[in-house]
Amino acid sequence: MYEEEEAVTRVAPLGRSGLVPSWLGRVSWGSVLAGTVVIISIESVLIGAGILMGFGTAAITSLTALSRITIGIGIWTLVSVLISFFVGSYVTAVLARARFSEDGLWHGFIEWAFSTAIGILLGVSALLLAIILWGITINAIVSVTTATVSFTPSEIQAGANLVFRAAGFFLLGSLLSLVTSLLGGWAGSGRMSREEAYIEEENRRRRRTA
Repeated sequence: MYEEEEAVTRVAPLGRSGLVPSWLGRVSWGSVLAGTVVIISIESVLIGAGILMGFGTAAITSLTALSRITIGIGIWTLVSVLISFFVGSYVTAVLARARFSEDGLWHGFIEWAFSTAIGILLGVSALLLAIILWGITINAIVSVTTATVSFTPSEIQAGANLVFRAAGFFLLGSLLSLVTSLLGGWAGSGRMSREEAYIEEENRRRRRTA
């Protein structure tokens, strides 16, 4: 029993910190940070390309046309998020030298959580900045004109629908990106269980002593 545990521990290189018993020590935070940079870079390029193609190739003549374009960009954004999270988690697991599937899955999960938190902070900051700029613009328009700025009920409803779709895409993207992050972490690991590692170590020991 004790020999088996010792063998499993001996064949378990756990991240940059080496052979340590705690789960926290198995996490390579430098690899997680590198994976986050990869995710943000790929996601920014793909989403930017989608926005340029969406608004650059379509004629926006009504709120209906804007809604259709928004849906198309939302779908492309979702695809971009899934691709970037898979690649980023794969890079994280490879850099962390995750030998076991378990460690690869944990790195994928942590990569998803860390990148999602960073994305929310960046998104909230950008939203606040946009609201401030929009308020300044509206105040400037009202101050130089006597006309009253108003919206029709259909326009208000269309705006609410856009917000609802955006929230739905965010929730769906968060759940699906978790799946792709786990797959990326697993794919970047050695895809070996601890039992298999123990058997492999035992076979090596027997060949050395034979």
